[in-house]
Amino acid sequence: MVANLIVRVLWRTALISRQVQAFHENGLDEHLAIGKWTKPKPGLIVSVYEGYRNGRNVLLALLEKHGFIGWFFVITGFVNSEVKNQSPFALSHDIDMLTREYPDGQYALTWDELREIDRSM
Repeated sequence: MVANLIVRVLWRTALISRQVQAFHENGLDEHLAIGKWTKPKPGLIVSVYEGYRNGRNVLLALLEKHGFIGWFFVITGFVNSEVKNQSPFALSHDIDMLTREYPDGQYALTWDELREIDRSM
């Protein structure tokens, strides 16, 4: 079961990495260098919702790797919930957690992790 979870997380990480790399290769560097967007469609704005832990554990490294900034919008009640109450809080507030890959039961970011994200952006 744990091996299955690891495979799913790695697959998702690889998929997101390929998508972010495609944005990186298709014009954002040029825009940042000259201050003008030359593509016919708008650029990428990465927004991360709810304060789900994998936004930091998976997406943040990919954003940093490819030079993007992300906007993290958190549900404070979720972040403020004790670890044992995070899953029930998510279920009762329509916070979609596609997987439950954290055996320690912590699904929400902590305020310290959010401060770390803020400093890195």
